[in-house]
Amino acid sequence: MPERGHGGAGTPFILTILGSVLLLSTLFLAWYSTSLSGASYYNGETFFPTTTLLMGSQEGKIYADPAPFADVSLPHVGTLYLVVALLVVIGGSLGILAGYFIKKGASDARRRLVSTLLLLTVIIALLGPLLLVVEQPAAICSDSHPGSSTPLAGPPTNDTGGMSIPCSWDIVTPRVGGSGYGFDSGITPGPQSSFFGTDNVSGQHHTWGPAMGWYLALASSAILGGGAVTFYRSRAGRPEGTAGGASSKKYSTGNRS
Repeated sequence: MPERGHGGAGTPFILTILGSVLLLSTLFLAWYSTSLSGASYYNGETFFPTTTLLMGSQEGKIYADPAPFADVSLPHVGTLYLVVALLVVIGGSLGILAGYFIKKGASDARRRLVSTLLLLTVIIALLGPLLLVVEQPAAICSDSHPGSSTPLAGPPTNDTGGMSIPCSWDIVTPRVGGSGYGFDSGITPGPQSSFFGTDNVSGQHHTWGPAMGWYLALASSAILGGGAVTFYRSRAGRPEGTAGGASSKKYSTGNRS
């Protein structure tokens, strides 16, 4: 049986490609930020999928320094964001591949392939943002306690006694006029205890939470989900011979005496 043409594939194709491109664009955007500010200073740290950005002001000087996760004592967080970056690349690539097959037309075999690709794309696109919500607080806590282990969605434990370690947070700052880094740190609520929030202690305002890349990844997964739904409901997602497809023929046998 010949392949169906491209009719009905326009909206699924557009949504799938748009969602995939937006998802891949988050590789270049900040996914998370935390900051600590007072009357005369500001220190902030932003997480990208492959690096950190230290921003703020010290001694009247404004700084914006990129740094690898390992260089600012965030190995667990760096590993977590590497996984997120891989999920983004895989999800975006699968989405573009699905869009390509949608554009080519929908034979029976191709419809099944596109359906599988779309389902995988939506799931993988959602995994990145959700993984950070679940695992990032524990990863930040572990990085403030070198040598500790990080269970999924839980605080680190002491390697010898198995007891939970009190979590703390650090905001890394470059040393003005010198080499290396300094740390603004504390044991008050922060990114080690929740994925987003605010806190005010002794005139210091501490904020932490997701940034544009995280929100855009969620939005792209919603767009990809819309592409999947419209594909299933369109002519491109229906088997031959069903309603809206090839019409069935009726044959008359005439009157029998």
